[in-house]
Amino acid sequence: MGLGVGWALARCLRSPETGQSVVNDLDVSALRNSYERDRYVALPRILSDDVLDVVVPYTHILGSTDRFVSDRAVGASMSCYGEPGFDALLVSLLGLMTEVAGATVTPTYSYARVYLRGDELRRHRDRPACEHSMTVHIDSSGGSWPVEFERTDGSVASFDLRPGDAVIYRGIELPHWRVPCPVDWYAQVFLHWVEVDGSNAEEGFDKRSSLGVPSVRGGRTLP
Repeated sequence: MGLGVGWALARCLRSPETGQSVVNDLDVSALRNSYERDRYVALPRILSDDVLDVVVPYTHILGSTDRFVSDRAVGASMSCYGEPGFDALLVSLLGLMTEVAGATVTPTYSYARVYLRGDELRRHRDRPACEHSMTVHIDSSGGSWPVEFERTDGSVASFDLRPGDAVIYRGIELPHWRVPCPVDWYAQVFLHWVEVDGSNAEEGFDKRSSLGVPSVRGGRTLP
């Protein structure tokens, strides 16, 4: 664990102010109960306008400097793994995720993807490093494109996210997907955590030495 990240995580874990502005604006008890019952919960505007004013241009800068690479898992989409700016969101949202999950969690990895028209996210479940996940909409060329989840009773929940909106979900439990992308491009970031005292605790940092560094898996990093 790098010194800077270790300090930041320790501060997040011990500081009641971590995520306070977000937590205070939400009924965390209701969110936790909904998440425990349904295994997902929607969070509108989890990223404020001020944060989006940084995250959106950061995403475009990564794209214009070839930091996104071809993601053969999903059509013609482009993706980047563990970029420091996106991994920083794992830290800034750590307090909120711990509150909603009802357990102390630690980050594993971030994964940003830009889908292009016609790309389809096939129905799937995620790998163990995605015990508690958040999908956050960043930006698009315009238009809607819902993300869908299969509920525990077999019915389908669908969420049409605006920039800054998110869904927290149990990616290793709930199948989820998107139909072929109907817009020119659509940017999303996925954030993942595991429980510190759970069966997937060894997945912390996705087995990297620190956040913000490349994958150690040397191959497929997706669920």
